Amino acid sequence: MASKTLRRHLDGPELFQLEVVGESHFQKNLQAILSRYESHRIPDRVTQRATARIVSEPTNKHDPNAVQVLIEDLLIGYLDRETAARIRKQLAHAGFDSIDATCSSLIVGGFNLQFGHVLYGVKLDIFTKSQRRRKAQDVPVTELTFFTETPAALAPNELLAYVGNAVKFWSSPDTPSRIHIYCRGGVGGDGKLGTVPKDYIIPIQRHLSAGLEFDATIIAQSDQRWQIRCRLIQGYSVFEFVGLAA
Repeated sequence: MASKTLRRHLDGPELFQLEVVGESHFQKNLQAILSRYESHRIPDRVTQRATARIVSEPTNKHDPNAVQVLIEDLLIGYLDRETAARIRKQLAHAGFDSIDATCSSLIVGGFNLQFGHVLYGVKLDIFTKSQRRRKAQDVPVTELTFFTETPAALAPNELLAYVGNAVKFWSSPDTPSRIHIYCRGGVGGDGKLGTVPKDYIIPIQRHLSAGLEFDATIIAQSDQRWQIRCRLIQGYSVFEFVGLAA
């Protein structure tokens, strides 16, 4: 019987949480890829998006479930063994023998002080099982209410952290799955309240990535945590979690 390969694009929540393993063995390939991008000018700090391919490698002598990760047809690493085994199981259940799919990826890294040389890594943007994907629908306004996740050592500025004040969100390109919350009127790191809880990261991050409008306000305080009401305008309400990762 002829083998059957799943070929499709795997979408994700723009969080890039699935880390590629073994990339330390393919640094030359990553350097070659980065040299082709105009935006890559500073070797000690890199955040570059690219399209990746994940391809089954049944002839791998160490792991028959192995899944390669390639960018621009250059091998840059593998999926971890647990994820690869889960994908193999899901493929078999769906009637496929192998996978040759694409997804968004993020090349990150740069100069590493511990090793004394440039070191790059890659993260893939694929929906995971834990995110419980549901159907995505555009709606005029989505309203979310949640308490901030606030470290015990964090002491927000009392002149800024008060009920009724507006807040803003910010995340680093290197860690899009961590969204920081700041009070309106703060300068630099002043006015930080904490971070967005994990259950609300996907809709807020997708909204921010799309450049859509929102308004968010402190509505209550309890035990050094602040309750936030956030209105995502012309955003997303629910999501359909589809994909073969984790």
